[in-house]
Formats: sequence, structure tokens, C-alpha cells
Amino acid sequence: MTNNLMRTVEPWTEGDSEGRFAEMMRHLNWLGRRLYSDYEPNAYSTFDEQFGKWIENVEDEADKKTLFELLEYLFFVGRREFEALCRAAFTGPISRWIIDSESIDVAAADAVSKITAAVKDTWFCPVTDSMRINAFLKLNRIEGKQHRPDWRSLTEFGDPRKIKAYMDTNELKRLVLLEDFVGSGTQMKNTAEFAASCFDSLPVLLCPLVCCPGGVETGEKLAARFENFVFEPILRISGHTILRETAGNDEPAVFARVRTLIASEKKRWLKTNREKPYGFEDVGALVVMYSNCPNNTLPIIHNNSSKWKALFPRIRRN
Repeated sequence: MTNNLMRTVEPWTEGDSEGRFAEMMRHLNWLGRRLYSDYEPNAYSTFDEQFGKWIENVEDEADKKTLFELLEYLFFVGRREFEALCRAAFTGPISRWIIDSESIDVAAADAVSKITAAVKDTWFCPVTDSMRINAFLKLNRIEGKQHRPDWRSLTEFGDPRKIKAYMDTNELKRLVLLEDFVGSGTQMKNTAEFAASCFDSLPVLLCPLVCCPGGVETGEKLAARFENFVFEPILRISGHTILRETAGNDEPAVFARVRTLIASEKKRWLKTNREKPYGFEDVGALVVMYSNCPNNTLPIIHNNSSKWKALFPRIRRN
């Protein structure tokens, strides 16, 4: 049975002596079934159906090829990948930080019991509501406290005295802030400043699962400012998964063609004058999380409008 992907790409394979289009078609077909089907906002349509709508946004054959080739550099974090990152966060930087903060001798006979006790004294909370903190706790078999609020909301509405009282009552000695994806670090910055400055004696670890270069830079600057603050991203995004307005070194040839396409077609998907063609804060990410598409990712991928159909439609807060 011929699907939208095959119907679009097969005619291009005839003149492709290297077989690149055919190989990409088979690979994307497989990813569409095995990975991209995780994308929650597309629960009622398949990747192939979305691809068919997306590729038909443009009429020119060269533009269709540009959109298709861009997908080779898409970084998709599926449900299993998210779970693996959650486990890596806890068994890696979080555990090391807890061990260091309690000066636990890992070779001692009581090391395991001390680490277990220290985990119970740690408050695990999300930076924003996009981070699925309950999934993180279950995956790592952590019995969390009754309240695990997102600290972006606490920054806006919280009373530091009440937060401190809750932590004292529940004998919480340290705070781990988790986020699924960080692009520029704008949201993360305000939240981290609130946590680190309002509770200056509280050890704070900020641990994004996936982080772009701008977010890494923001996090490292915060760590340099606050003695009680540590920043440890799990997966750092770089290289061919970032497409900015200005060309980078050794970038894929298709990126130049994508810039031309963005310049000519951006008015079809940008909904307001405030939106940027290379994503929020011009991050230019090519990242999609299975739960939603970050606003730092290129809008050509996630924006829906009357004149443009998205490949991975983003569910917005606003």
C-alpha cells in the first residue's frame, strides 16, 4: 500500500544515483511507525497523514525536497527516550550531587542506607508543568512528597515563607529542579534565581533532560552566581540539530535552502508579529518531544495556521 511519504518521494528516487532519497524514505517510514507515533498532540492522526499535509504546503518540487531533507536532522525524543533520560538523570548527576552534599563514603557498609535516607530528604520538583514529575518519580522508584509544584508557578505566586515552612515541616534539606527541555533558558533563569536567592542556604540542583546551547550558557552563568546552585543538563543539543538565521560552521547543505524557504514563506505560519521565524529567542532547534513540540523549535515544523499545516502541531499555553 502506497502512503503519502512513498507517493511523494518515490518519483525522486529514479534520478538519485546514490540512493539517498530511497534510504531516507525507508528510514522515515520506519520512524513514523515506531517513534513518531508517540507524539501525543497527533493522537488522532498518523505521522504519514501529517507528512502528507505538511509537504503539500509548498507547490514547488524543489521546496518539497527541502522540507523532506530537513527531516534527516530532526531530533525526536520519544516516550522511551524520555524514560531513559529520567533514569540517567537520577543515577548520574542527581545521585552524585546527593552523595557529595552529604559527604557519603560510597565504599562504606552503610552507604546504601545513607543514600536512601538522603533521597527522602530531597524535594524533587519540575521547573514548569511540561516536565512530568510523577513519571520521573515512578521510573526511579522515588516516593515523593505530597506536593510537587512546578516552580515557575511558585516564582509567580508563591510565598517564600510558606515554601520554607513546608520544607521545614517535611524535613526537606535540598531541592532538585527538573525540566524536560530547555531552549534559551529564559523560563529556567527566573525560576532558578527565585529558588537560589530566596533560599540562599538551600542546596539546589537544576537538571534539564535536554538542553540547547543557549540554555547551557544560561545555566552555567547561574551556577557561577550562586554558591548553593548547581547546573547539570543530561543531554546537550548542538551541531546539526540547531538551524539559526546565521549559517554555522560545517552545517548541512540543506540548511541554506531551508533559510530561503523560511524567508519566502514565513508569513504563512507566523501568527503574530512577536513570533520569530527561528523559534522563541531565535534558538532554531530541530527538537520534538513526544509530549509536545518546544516553542524554540522552528515554527515551520510546529505552527498551524489557515495557510500552513504543521508536521508536529504544538499545543500552546497561550
